[in-house]
Amino acid sequence: MRRLIGIAFVLALLIAGGSIVARAQGSPLQYGDVVEGEITNDAYEVEYTFTGSADDLVVIRMWTEGFDNVLNEPALALASADNTVIGSTADHISISEAALVAILPADGEYKILATRVDGSAGDSVGTYKLSVIQPELIPAGQPVSGAITSEDRLYYVVVSSGPFTLRYERTSGTFAPEVSLNVVDETGDTESQASLSGSIVTAGTLEVDPGGEPLFLVILQESLWDFNFDVVSAEFTLTMEAAQ
Repeated sequence: MRRLIGIAFVLALLIAGGSIVARAQGSPLQYGDVVEGEITNDAYEVEYTFTGSADDLVVIRMWTEGFDNVLNEPALALASADNTVIGSTADHISISEAALVAILPADGEYKILATRVDGSAGDSVGTYKLSVIQPELIPAGQPVSGAITSEDRLYYVVVSSGPFTLRYERTSGTFAPEVSLNVVDETGDTESQASLSGSIVTAGTLEVDPGGEPLFLVILQESLWDFNFDVVSAEFTLTMEAAQ
């Protein structure tokens, strides 16, 4: 499994002073939690904590909702309890959303910093939602079932050092999510390698040759060009099979 390299964190882009010190927000998070917060000019850094284990793959997501929300440049950082930086979105393009993927190096407590691009010098303010997720593994030969709406984003993990297929099948509902297969780069950002999408797509299969990249993040979400004015939903299965 590919480890993310702890980057040298140039917090001039995010936080003056180069250390994660922010207003604590509530109780420690658990995997799967979704919390709400607000970035203001007086409180532009909000700290959360959670406990993880070595080799946990985590997805931290911070996003805004509503056309009138002006927090259009959210940013994230992840650090260990001693402020060793694991990753940040400093080098990511951030428009109303920030997402960071990391593999935890050790058991222990970790800090999440929710902030904005340019930190104290920024002018992006508003409310947000934040989640910390440990994506479900799709085991070879064992279909995984799920449900999704047009407002959701779901994450799964595929690990394979050899060729494999990934099949998506909608089992009920009308929503047609985009299903993308992504690698994770050294900054914790995702890069789509292949996808299934289209409003009339109910099933499809991706045939994959990893080429030395054994870890993939599968993301299901509304397609960029799919405009659902009402919330629609679907149930589905994802099946990964090693190539024969």
